[in-house]
Amino acid sequence: MTDIKVSGRFYYGVTSSNDHTSGYFDRCDMTSYVEPMAWFGNVDKKLIITNSHFHDTPGTTCVGLYIHPSVSTLIDGCSFSNIGRFCVYMNGNPSHVPEYSIVRNCTFDDTTRFGIKTSKNTQTTVIGCRFQNYSSNSISVINDAIVSSCVFEGHYGVSGARNLLVEDCIFTAPTTGDAVTGHG
Repeated sequence: MTDIKVSGRFYYGVTSSNDHTSGYFDRCDMTSYVEPMAWFGNVDKKLIITNSHFHDTPGTTCVGLYIHPSVSTLIDGCSFSNIGRFCVYMNGNPSHVPEYSIVRNCTFDDTTRFGIKTSKNTQTTVIGCRFQNYSSNSISVINDAIVSSCVFEGHYGVSGARNLLVEDCIFTAPTTGDAVTGHG
């Protein structure tokens, strides 16, 4: 799908709940009441999103992208604003191990609360992103992760992980916070 605009009080802007639909989205602008996009499944399913903007309907606290951790995911060149919960939420119980989980060149502005909750099923790579969110973690790492060439301007940077590599990143907290916190 290219150049799609979804706005209003839809429960989901775009959703896929069967196990056989992969999706490619470019230059989309999406908002909704609960999640602008939800992508579920437990098989080799792919989701590629490029150059798109995701934001919340005023007065709600939605998740930007709700993606099962079993979905091979590439999010590239996207922006997130006014998201009350996670902008990218890779969550759920499917056990399939995806081919990749990559978020790159994205901006999470200062009106977002949480940035990314990573996939529990595979290593997540976050490259070249800018996090301006101030109230909570920019990246909550659930499994292994590589975080490279990112800029963190909020109070809290990267938290969690079993195996976490953070390289070539800039942390500039305006007040007291944690740049990197490991758990396990």
